[in-house]
Amino acid sequence: MSYHDADGSPAVELLERRWFAALRAASIAKAECDVLMGVLERAESAWRRAHLRAAEMECLRDTLGEQLEDLSDKRAAAPEKAHRLVLSAA
Repeated sequence: MSYHDADGSPAVELLERRWFAALRAASIAKAECDVLMGVLERAESAWRRAHLRAAEMECLRDTLGEQLEDLSDKRAAAPEKAHRLVLSAA
């Protein structure tokens, strides 16, 4: 194939076809990037909500654990008090 400067030459037509192919490929790649960015944004939002919910559940777990310990300590102390009352009444 020889190069001619005139319009319609094989080299110019090939260059135009390659340019249009590159334009189309770039458009497809850009569209794919846009879709993936949307997916990433939704995933990040979902992760943030899940992370916040996990932190809330951990806080609730810790609070309930402390309350259970307090109840356990009170129950353990209650028989000692009852035993002391029985001994002092005798």
